[in-house]
Amino acid sequence: MPLVIKDLDNRSCPVVLCDHCGQPINDAKDGNYQWRMGMNDSDFGSRIYFTHKRCCQAFEDDHDDEKVLWGAMELACLPIYLGNNLALDWNQAKRSAETRGSIE
Repeated sequence: MPLVIKDLDNRSCPVVLCDHCGQPINDAKDGNYQWRMGMNDSDFGSRIYFTHKRCCQAFEDDHDDEKVLWGAMELACLPIYLGNNLALDWNQAKRSAETRGSIE
């Protein structure tokens, strides 16, 4: 359950949790998203896992029994790739978020 909604200061906020240690990843520079390479389901693709950079190797070691190669990318890249694949209008998305609640 790496992507959750938490109540922070009476606001419902999306939070990314590390799949290894279970703690929040509070800075995109400190996190990765990972996937099993070559394990793509033809309908759904490969599941995404989230790890702190310091937890990345331990996470892979804990899943070594699956004998797969792991892909990893800095977490800061995920919103960009996802937004591009969703044909996101970034300006409209920001305006929409601003009208629904405070963003920082």
